[in-house]
Amino acid sequence: MGRNLSRIMWFLFGTVIVLQFVMPFIYPVAGFDAWIHLNWLEQFPRLFREGNLYPRWMPDSFWGFGSPAFYFYPPLAYWCGSLISFINPSPVAIYQILGLLGTIASVWTCNLYLRSIVKNKRSALMGALIYGVFPYRLIDLYLRNALGEHIAFIFLPLIFLSIESGLQCSTKKKIVLTIVISAIGWAGMFLSNIPTSLIAIYTVPIYFIIRAREIRFYKSVFAPLIGALIGLIIAAIYLLPIPEYIDSIKFSHFWDLQKLQGNSGYAIVDMMYGKFRYFYVGLLIVIVAAGWLFYRFIQNRKKAESKSILTIFLIFLGVSLILQIPFLFQKLFGILPLFTFIQYSYRWDILIVFASSIYIALYLRTEEKNSSLCFIIFSSVVTIIIAFGYFFTMDGNHWQYKSVAGHIDPPEYISRYADNNFETAKNSLKEHAMDDLIISSGDSLPLHLYSATPEIIRFGVDSSNRKMDITFHRMDFSAWKLKEERSYFKSGIHHVEQSTTFLYSDSIGRIKDNTSILPVKADYMLFLSESESERTGKIISLTGLSILGILIALTIFWRNPKVS
Repeated sequence: MGRNLSRIMWFLFGTVIVLQFVMPFIYPVAGFDAWIHLNWLEQFPRLFREGNLYPRWMPDSFWGFGSPAFYFYPPLAYWCGSLISFINPSPVAIYQILGLLGTIASVWTCNLYLRSIVKNKRSALMGALIYGVFPYRLIDLYLRNALGEHIAFIFLPLIFLSIESGLQCSTKKKIVLTIVISAIGWAGMFLSNIPTSLIAIYTVPIYFIIRAREIRFYKSVFAPLIGALIGLIIAAIYLLPIPEYIDSIKFSHFWDLQKLQGNSGYAIVDMMYGKFRYFYVGLLIVIVAAGWLFYRFIQNRKKAESKSILTIFLIFLGVSLILQIPFLFQKLFGILPLFTFIQYSYRWDILIVFASSIYIALYLRTEEKNSSLCFIIFSSVVTIIIAFGYFFTMDGNHWQYKSVAGHIDPPEYISRYADNNFETAKNSLKEHAMDDLIISSGDSLPLHLYSATPEIIRFGVDSSNRKMDITFHRMDFSAWKLKEERSYFKSGIHHVEQSTTFLYSDSIGRIKDNTSILPVKADYMLFLSESESERTGKIISLTGLSILGILIALTIFWRNPKVS
């Protein structure tokens, strides 16, 4: 009977692993955020292939009014998607390939980390596989379509690996290697997903303090910390411009999901109704698994190979369970720095996934093997049920992003001048979608449109010496500038090229200039300008990448036994 149970377990677990290689190509991209990511995976790679290596402005979004999405959203997943697009430009194919590669890469990095805390390779591999195929991972990739968070799972184990490597630093090569691992982990995390980065910021210090206390080697913090600073420097190209532009969008919409019907935040309530019930059923099962893990960790506290590891993940599991209470989670918004940017309480389930991999790695080969196998069976069965249950309740089709007029972006990326109600703003944008690119208040005012690209609009104007009311059919954003393209003479005074920002926009965020006196027969250019913070961020990031490249070269050089 025991042998049959073991065979069933390995069959189920093997089925789940095989599904991770098959599902990306059969599972519909139709979850929570499918419409967003398929939209961006169409626009971002296309602009990248045209030579814009960091396209921050999405020109087709909001019925052609444009969206500043990638001034604020981490770009790493879309850079990777852009490279894939040279092989297959289909957004669906890009998503599927990224999903598959992200799962494989996260299993690999988790295995590297687990090998640093357990000696048995098989146990480490089983734990890493659990990390890659645990039910929450399926929820992330297929039910939520949270592409950025899925990619962030690759880098989380590297950050914890850098701590373990730092605790064992005994040579210069080891110190440099620790810095490299930490830098890659933190840079990848910041450029993939901000909520996961903040969870790491809150949990990594706890991990280090408890682990370092066990061996009383607190100096080991310097190598991982230096790596984290280099990672932050590498991510400057994305992070540095955000504060400058954050006031240009309706940031209050960032938490709109809490207002949706059927999303009270309590999984046990929300699973009873609404079209997202499978998502909440999955969350509830993950919470049950966390409670069981917490109980097993306490039971085995005297048998653990490393009591500090046990303590750490007891803390992480406890925190992740407590913060499932949305009321308590939201109360912390105004107390803890940056806590509000974690956004939703269920993101803490990331720690449950990590703790599950630790449990399997620590206990698979001891007297707790039967319990470990039961947990593997439980995880496998739940994954299969959720996957096929959700699959068969849908029509099996991908989100038809091309048929959704306007390439709708998340509501937070509309102009700060647009109506507060997102639906009202969308209707207004749709209503004005066919407006001329440049609109003037006077019918007799001749406007000549010379050319228009996603980043530059050139036009000429014939006017008398008076104020004019001109609206440009683009979303208001502080990076758009109006520039006179040539110098001219007026009243004996030589006027040179000048740029100006816009002091007013209409109710749907169209750029409007009613303060300038536009000269007779002047040519103008409305263009997206690169701000000082963008240029500075680019230089800082290139500097960080150069430092990382030198450190990687050193680790390769020091592999030579003659040098050491």
